[in-house]
Amino acid sequence: MTVVFAFDRDWSDDDDGDGEVTVVCAFDRDWTVDINPHPSKEAVPLTWVRYLAHETDHPVYAIGNQDLAEEAAIPGVVDVVGRHPDDWDRWLGEKQADGRYERFPERRERLALIADLHPDADAYVVVDDLDLSDVEGWDHYHPWDFVPAVERGEIDPDLPWVRDPVADGGIPTTAGIIPSDPSSLVSFLGEYPDGPGYELTYVEDDDQRTELCWDVSPIQRSLDRPAAAPTIRCVPMDLDREAFTLRMDAVDRLSVVEPPRDLHTAGAETPAEEAEGLRRLASNRPEAVRVSAVLSLLDRTDPAPREDALEALAEIAAARPGDCTPAIPILRSLLEEGDLAEAGPVLRTLRAIAEERPGDIAPLVDLVVPYLTGGEGPERVAATWWVMEVAEDDPDDVVEAIPALADVLGNEGPGQAAAVYALSCISRE
Repeated sequence: MTVVFAFDRDWSDDDDGDGEVTVVCAFDRDWTVDINPHPSKEAVPLTWVRYLAHETDHPVYAIGNQDLAEEAAIPGVVDVVGRHPDDWDRWLGEKQADGRYERFPERRERLALIADLHPDADAYVVVDDLDLSDVEGWDHYHPWDFVPAVERGEIDPDLPWVRDPVADGGIPTTAGIIPSDPSSLVSFLGEYPDGPGYELTYVEDDDQRTELCWDVSPIQRSLDRPAAAPTIRCVPMDLDREAFTLRMDAVDRLSVVEPPRDLHTAGAETPAEEAEGLRRLASNRPEAVRVSAVLSLLDRTDPAPREDALEALAEIAAARPGDCTPAIPILRSLLEEGDLAEAGPVLRTLRAIAEERPGDIAPLVDLVVPYLTGGEGPERVAATWWVMEVAEDDPDDVVEAIPALADVLGNEGPGQAAAVYALSCISRE
């Protein structure tokens, strides 16, 4: 059994426009409601059925053992057919001496009759230990799936049994899966490939473990080889933990979670580890990273945290360029040193800032222009776009870049479109 849950149903958009959401509910009784529960699985409390029927506006019906109609004081099959008077003989016929009718509609037919009574309902939910997932228009839940679905707010977020969505570790979650096979887990990860974090519950050496990860992804080669066991690669948020691989059939549950912003750096013992944590956080939640925290790592004589801190800053700048202007003096100093092993993130950051504040970084033109011809492909692209943004704002600021821009055009390589536009801006001045 695969259980997938997500918390994104919009209860404000009802189909009939009356401002209320109507969910038609149909319940089986035996092995479904706790009057006669399944011997080893969770059942729906009878009190829930009664509450739905009498304390909400959701229509509720008994579709299995008709004793439930009396126990919960809800309409049963005879009541439903009675609201289709022209079809009475077709569905029930005459009442016999034993109190039974000549015939009785099949379970799927009962659901169709109920749906006909509520053509404008927003959802139709049937709870039954039998599989009725093939019934068109109805969402089928086994009772042991319905109870947690109610608690997650999937049926109606205003019900009194709804809990705040959290993963097993107590961290807010947006979606999750209890996979039945590798394909269901792969599909889930395909739907949520860039979650801010993942809480993974799995079995190892007969023990159940829970790990908070910043990335969980399928290992493609394990999926392509028929003889290989499908596996995932997991990168823990705990900086002391190395990335590890795990067989998919060992996964009990995987949740997409919203970790606290300081969780990525809580275990950091060195500036380099702190920078690594900030980079991880910025790659998923750039809005959650304080620019000052990154700058404090860059403003150090120790080069160890530099690479990760610069990557974090580039991620932040892509999302919040205006917030990154305090970084300009440090970035200028780094470019002036001229011995950066990797200038890419510096130039990407400056390019992002240039889109919003080109005048603030125009004085760096003499430091950026060399990368138009001397940098690697990504560096050249970032530098060329940087010049283009500044040229569009004030062409006079980048006149000295004309020879380098012409060189970009003369060599078939990246950045040509930006170079053409930059030169056109300068020529119009």
